[in-house]
Amino acid sequence: MLRMVLDMAHWTKWTALVATASLLALVPVKAQEPTPAGRSVAFDAGLGYSYTRMNIPGSGYIAMIGPEGTFTGDFLSRFGFRLDFAYQRAHDVLGSGRTNDAMTYLGGPIFYVIRKRHTVLYLQGLFGGAKLSGVNRWQYGGYLTGFVNKPAWSYGVGAQRAITPSISLRLGADYLHATFFDQTAAVRSSGNLQASLTCVYSFGGGHRR
Repeated sequence: MLRMVLDMAHWTKWTALVATASLLALVPVKAQEPTPAGRSVAFDAGLGYSYTRMNIPGSGYIAMIGPEGTFTGDFLSRFGFRLDFAYQRAHDVLGSGRTNDAMTYLGGPIFYVIRKRHTVLYLQGLFGGAKLSGVNRWQYGGYLTGFVNKPAWSYGVGAQRAITPSISLRLGADYLHATFFDQTAAVRSSGNLQASLTCVYSFGGGHRR
């Protein structure tokens, strides 16, 4: 009887050791499970340069260039939200020897048409404002100077390619609708084409599929 008790105690001891070891082995496996896609918010910040073929109402187009900064939050696998800030300048506008400046501050949704580990293709529509300042020709000769700060919007497409797990390059093309004064000093709509090249840093490393 004593031997049976000892055997049972011995068996119980080894069973407990095996169970404990199994639990310890499962802990790191559980900790290394990937977070399911779409359950967390991914953020990235970008800094680059943008070019705009700016329409000066009644006087043609000028080329403007300057820095651009973006901040993007992806809340779903196919949808996100982007903030975009840009400042551009053109020198010796219309032969006046003066500069024109454009400052845009926009935000809006993004739809990801293609989203793979290293490549992203997206559509975006942004809304906000644009402050355009500088010169335009005056109908009576000489130049008009001033600025217009009105609501603006843009829409466009872009592609992003990863270079490292955290850094990627983004190339975008957009149509920007803003307002500026014409040769009679009346405020008119201004349709403009934009192109941008941005270096993007993704917080948390890489794109979620």
